[in-house]
Amino acid sequence: MKRIFYFVVAFWVVIIFAQSADSQTKPVQKTKVAQKQISMPKVSEFGVYTFGRHSDKSDSSGMRLPPYKHGEIVNIFFNFKSKLKEKVTVVPLQAGLATFDVEITKVEKSEFLDCNVDPADYALDVELEKITDKKWLEIEPIPKRGGEYPFDVFLIYPSVSFAKRIEPNQLKKSMLPKNVYLNTVTGAIDLTDDGKPDLLETRFCRSDKKLSPENCDYTTGQIFKIVKGVWKSVKYISSCT
Repeated sequence: MKRIFYFVVAFWVVIIFAQSADSQTKPVQKTKVAQKQISMPKVSEFGVYTFGRHSDKSDSSGMRLPPYKHGEIVNIFFNFKSKLKEKVTVVPLQAGLATFDVEITKVEKSEFLDCNVDPADYALDVELEKITDKKWLEIEPIPKRGGEYPFDVFLIYPSVSFAKRIEPNQLKKSMLPKNVYLNTVTGAIDLTDDGKPDLLETRFCRSDKKLSPENCDYTTGQIFKIVKGVWKSVKYISSCT
């Protein structure tokens, strides 16, 4: 009787051990964590503009020299009516500086008719608060640019503080609108954190859209925005002549 009892006990010990070993050898399935998608924010105005610096010293040609007292984004014209103290996001291009927001300090009707919108209308002359950050005032200009206008920035209104610039070497032809070429892109911005551009500005020769502005005297441009997952042409940029 004892032998039967010991045999039964041994049998169940083996079964339990086998089940335990089997459960340990089975791979544990990891639960997939879905990456949170950022929805495309509302953007009314955007594009590439020039950063300029002011000082009390000038050279013989009138170009301002360091030390610079303050800086500002120059020649801003919006077609969408903005308000004082609203925020605009500034994304530095070429210089490696941090993105930040600034306030609108002036909005008034400009003196010229903007023919780049349909129907043609008077644009709004917009000014932003002055930039006094030491890094912006002391940074060296990019190649082929002078100290007074050292590099360009990408403006976004209303502000999108998490906007990211896409470096030129990260762009692919498949990311761009049809008939837009990599060498003509002057600014590409990601607003949805997927590594692809959602805002785009291009500059090219009037005679040939494949050629960048360095290859001709008469240039034009075009800006695009992703709308419902598809590129939409927002505005042409030209001298209207």
